[in-house]
Amino acid sequence: MFDELLKDPSRWFRTRFRGYDRRQVDAEFRLVDQELEVVTADRDAALSRAESLAVQLDEARAELHEYHQIHSGHNTRQDPVAGCIRYLIHSAKKEAGKIERDARSHADQIVQQSESLLAARANLLDEAEQEAQRRLASATEQARQIVVSALHESKRLLDELTDRQRLLDEWLKEITTSTNVPLPRPTPRGRAAHAARQ
Repeated sequence: MFDELLKDPSRWFRTRFRGYDRRQVDAEFRLVDQELEVVTADRDAALSRAESLAVQLDEARAELHEYHQIHSGHNTRQDPVAGCIRYLIHSAKKEAGKIERDARSHADQIVQQSESLLAARANLLDEAEQEAQRRLASATEQARQIVVSALHESKRLLDELTDRQRLLDEWLKEITTSTNVPLPRPTPRGRAAHAARQ
């Protein structure tokens, strides 16, 4: 591949006053990069295919080895049906074992998922209980503050009423003990009643 690139006359660069033509070199590098990407992709695909074929070959060898083990000591030419039955029984056991392993694996996954769901729900319940406790504590504190505020307000009002009652009592006492208080003025109806009595 590299020999072909070196022998290709179109791969040579023209020289200019200060070296090679930069645009031509850049264009050539882009082409080389593109070709390298294609070759790399082809190589990766070939390696992947080779790995797949190697796995298939290993599986075929293992199956052939099992077949030889099953039929070792038995003459399959004299009784080919018995050999086929033994192979079918072996294949069925092998498939049953695979199904059982898959079922156990699936059951283990379900158990793990169930346990993780239960743990998540337990966490949610714990969080909900903590939130309820927090809200209850907050509501209790707010109620306590309201009650304390109401008690302070009622004490203030009671003190205010007590002061007013004391002032009224002092005023009433002053009025009743004072002799300088003028008598109420008679109204016109009151004068007529007073004149009738005399």
